Amino acid sequence: MSENTALKTAEVQTAPSPSSAAETSAAQPVRNKYATSKKHRKMPRWLKIAIAVLLIGALCATVYYFVNKFSSNANSTIEEGMVSRGTLASQVTGWGNVVAKQTAEYGAKSRGTVTEVAVQAGDIVKAGDLLFVIDPTEYKQELEDAEKAMRAAADAVTKASKALSNTSLTAPFAGKLIECEEVLVGQDVSAGQKIGTLIDDSVMKLELYFSYAYENSIYAGQSVTVSVPDSMVQVTGTVASVDKIKKPIDGAVCFRVNVNVPNGGTLTADQAAAGYITANGTEMMPASGGKLEYNRKQDLTMAVGGTLQYTDIMEYGEYRAGQTLCTVDAGSLQSELEAAQKTYDEAAQKVSELQADMVNTEIRSEISGVVSNLVVSVGDKLQASGTPVVTVSDTSSLLVEANIDELDISSVQLGMPVMISYNDGNSSVMGEVSYVSFEAKTDQSSGWNQGAVAYFPARFSISGDADNSLLPGIGVNYTITSVIKEDCLVVPSKAVIFTEAGTVVYVKKGQGFDEYPVADISAPAEGEDASAEGAPDAGAAQGSPQSQIPEGFYPVAVEIGLSDANNTEIVSGLEEGTPIYVTTYTNNDGYYYGGY
Repeated sequence: MSENTALKTAEVQTAPSPSSAAETSAAQPVRNKYATSKKHRKMPRWLKIAIAVLLIGALCATVYYFVNKFSSNANSTIEEGMVSRGTLASQVTGWGNVVAKQTAEYGAKSRGTVTEVAVQAGDIVKAGDLLFVIDPTEYKQELEDAEKAMRAAADAVTKASKALSNTSLTAPFAGKLIECEEVLVGQDVSAGQKIGTLIDDSVMKLELYFSYAYENSIYAGQSVTVSVPDSMVQVTGTVASVDKIKKPIDGAVCFRVNVNVPNGGTLTADQAAAGYITANGTEMMPASGGKLEYNRKQDLTMAVGGTLQYTDIMEYGEYRAGQTLCTVDAGSLQSELEAAQKTYDEAAQKVSELQADMVNTEIRSEISGVVSNLVVSVGDKLQASGTPVVTVSDTSSLLVEANIDELDISSVQLGMPVMISYNDGNSSVMGEVSYVSFEAKTDQSSGWNQGAVAYFPARFSISGDADNSLLPGIGVNYTITSVIKEDCLVVPSKAVIFTEAGTVVYVKKGQGFDEYPVADISAPAEGEDASAEGAPDAGAAQGSPQSQIPEGFYPVAVEIGLSDANNTEIVSGLEEGTPIYVTTYTNNDGYYYGGY
């Protein structure tokens, strides 16, 4: 098909009918014959996506701009302050309980059945007023048992005291020691153990029996000629005494004559001896002879046991009366005595209390005040349980007991004023710190992973109670104001800005204070030493972006001192009356500006 033929075919196919052509002509004029045959081109897909991304990005940027601008304006609102002179003060707050300065408790040690209760809780009583009455007769047997125990304890004290006084064994009389036990220092001995026998052989004793035919011829003081065959000696003794007994010997009734025989050193006990008495030229012979005996003899035994600390024991050694032979350690005996004394004191105390219960059947108040606690009624049996049943509190003088946290105790001193509020804060009274403990207590109730919380017990005196509404047991809140420093330059704490290089305060421009040196708060370059030559002054603040400086202000390096909850002391760098910037805000660079 030729080009002309194709064109004609297209014209035939697109030629409208007469009616439609007329309608078309009336609706829209055709500029040329090809107008109705042109087709619209579709937009590529990639172009559509690109346009959508651009529109979304533009929208996000617009939102971010306005949000950031609004946030920046909200966080950097200009608020001015001024350097002024003032007093730095801190406050310690907490809660406590009202207690009476003087209280008296009754019934903790009383025994008996309550037969009368004369008061009610809240009653006002005077010293000497009756509180309650008890009948203690049912405890009479308990008193008897207590008295018996006290007597036994007293005997134990006596025994222990005597034992303690007998830790040393001494010679009861002058004499010789025979039949000795070998004991050494450090050796243990027991009570009752025999150490030896002490004898007095300076004079020997001899018993002779004479017939009653010589009854009137023999008397004390007469000389007696005594012979001792074993020693082949004859000595002159003396009649010490005459015993008018009647002992039959070989068909004769005899009496006894006691003779003292001086010992020159050769006479011993159990030696046979005989003697006669010469009177009026007549020799009176005894009915029988006898045996010599020591003048005195005693076995020495340990009164108490223990470890020997000292010994001086020698066979046939001579000792004077009262001389120490050995001594044992008294440590355990002292402990026994102290234990026995403690037992006796406790028994005596119990007897005293029971006796008082038997006598004091009427329990009366010892002070004037209010019955602040009453837990007893008629018919109750009191058994000295240690729990009081009636408490009287003197409400004319009240205290507040509180616990001060360990973090606050350094700010509290005796005499500081205290504001005490109660009744949901509607009432308050003044007081002062009257006592602070020097020893911390701990509270383990803060949780297993919290650690122990330390606190210091304290008491506050109350100056007065105008409406008399404070009573023991009421909970109160307290505020202690402590002055840190007076008449010093201060600024609001949120005006103090900390940077890497130092501390600054922003000062307002054009207020007559432009003579302050401007602190360089630009961050030092990486690797640059801020203290090197040419670097900003050591007192200048560095490391804070310049963009953070509020408009109309400039940074001034300052030295700060003490501070409280609101203000900070300016030691140097600013003068009184200087206008400053005090707004606090935070920036995303991680720096914190304004306050603590």
